Amino acid sequence: MVLAIFFLNTYLTNHVYPNTFFDSKNVSGYSKDTLLKYLAQQGQLPITIHVKYRVYTYTLSQLGIIFDLNKTTDRLLTSTQLSFPKNVLAYIDALHSQRMVQPQLVFTQKFYEQFANDIYDFSTKSDEISVDQTDQQLVFTSYEDKYQIDPKSLMQVITAEFGKNKPILAQLTKITPEGNPVTISTYNKNLIKIAATPVVVSLPTVDTPITLAPEDLKKLLIISYDNSTQQLGIDVDANLLQKLAQNQATQLLGRTDMAIDSVALKKSLVSLATSRFNNIDTSFIQGTLVQIPQSHGEIAQKYIEIDIRQQMMYLWEGGNTIATHRVSTGLYYPTPPGTYHILNKALNAYSDIYHVWMPYWMAFYLDPKVNAYLGIHELPYWVTGNGQEIRRPRDFIGSPHTGGCVSLDLGEAQLVYNWAEVGTTVVVYE
Repeated sequence: MVLAIFFLNTYLTNHVYPNTFFDSKNVSGYSKDTLLKYLAQQGQLPITIHVKYRVYTYTLSQLGIIFDLNKTTDRLLTSTQLSFPKNVLAYIDALHSQRMVQPQLVFTQKFYEQFANDIYDFSTKSDEISVDQTDQQLVFTSYEDKYQIDPKSLMQVITAEFGKNKPILAQLTKITPEGNPVTISTYNKNLIKIAATPVVVSLPTVDTPITLAPEDLKKLLIISYDNSTQQLGIDVDANLLQKLAQNQATQLLGRTDMAIDSVALKKSLVSLATSRFNNIDTSFIQGTLVQIPQSHGEIAQKYIEIDIRQQMMYLWEGGNTIATHRVSTGLYYPTPPGTYHILNKALNAYSDIYHVWMPYWMAFYLDPKVNAYLGIHELPYWVTGNGQEIRRPRDFIGSPHTGGCVSLDLGEAQLVYNWAEVGTTVVVYE
């Protein structure tokens, strides 16, 4: 009897009691040596953590976790430390109840620091700044998709799932973007200043200036932002600017053959807008005027336009000006306005009225008053008695000096002669 009690007591002090579970594993009946080997194996298993669709695998040491094998063993064998007959009663009681024992894990400072500092970035593209062209304001859009793992909740999950050799689903905390960079707010305030007040465009020889109202400025502005260089761009819609400015200029000038130099005006307006953006208060621009054709390419598929007031010739083809030339029109006899056609051509023609040769002759009108053709030609010349050619001065080009014809400079008449044909339309404007 004594021997039986001895063997029973020896078993009870070295084996795990019934219905004892290490996490979900039933370790009932394990001897102390077997239990130690099993627990040691569990301590070598990797910890697999799922962060969204990514998987990270760590050892306990990498995570800064210490598995206290001895304390865990003592917890599992706690009833074995009872003396006889209490241990017998505890064993009998264990047959009718379950006992769950969790691993004794020590989470070091390394564990907390790692997950407090680690950021899991799932962003597919960088944050960007775009431009709302309606309001002319910068708009910040965040595509940031970053997360952190809460160390405390991860600690609880690791403890609960320890030894089960299955992935752990981490509880994530989304990192909220900081929002609009400070510079965007500043930029937007400065952008508002660009179109806050009108811009006055002064024109030479015109008393009343052109005014670009704030609503016009807002339409004209083209704001861009390069995310790669973080550079803001300020530009102006050249076509709209030319339209807005020219409509006012035509009314002020009372003529359609003059236009604002839109290239220079755009450059000046961009400079003014940049100044206003940089908090320099300015409202005035000096505009310049340039000569333009009075027609718009609509008269014929191919035609010559001559403007007496401008002393200019425009060659039109397919609705576009393909060349411009300064000319000299009638002084001693006026060049008649109207629509004509090239009647004949000659490489060199002679004027019986003025006794000069007219290279690259292109007649366009038979004037009944003088009973002579008027035409387009190069600067005329005459021949002296000793055979010397004397040509009209080239500085005549650009002002009226002819007897009704249209004179072109040296070399330019040949270009027009080669381009024009008999029948080509010629339009002469005053």
